Amino acid sequence: LVNNIVNYFSFYSVLYFLRKSIKIGSLVIICPNGQTYKVGDEKCEMSKIVTVRVYDWNFFQSVALEYDLGLAKSFILGEWGLVEDNDASDKLLFLFYLFV
Repeated sequence: LVNNIVNYFSFYSVLYFLRKSIKIGSLVIICPNGQTYKVGDEKCEMSKIVTVRVYDWNFFQSVALEYDLGLAKSFILGEWGLVEDNDASDKLLFLFYLFV
């Protein structure tokens, strides 16, 4: 479960925004509690699917308050990371495109 009320509302706000915004590609979010959410185009090709593992619920608060800057800051703080594969650098770049 989400660890506090601010992170709870931040989580659902970010998830709602991503569901409405991502039209090309797909984003899979693995939460700290292990739950998985997929947003975006269900029929996109594998190269356009980015899987993110969130380690800290504060990630959602950072993104909700500061959007792409919050995404970058929370990455530096280690609150999330990409699930490893051969195209990790390309997928990180594509993830930022999803947020633009």
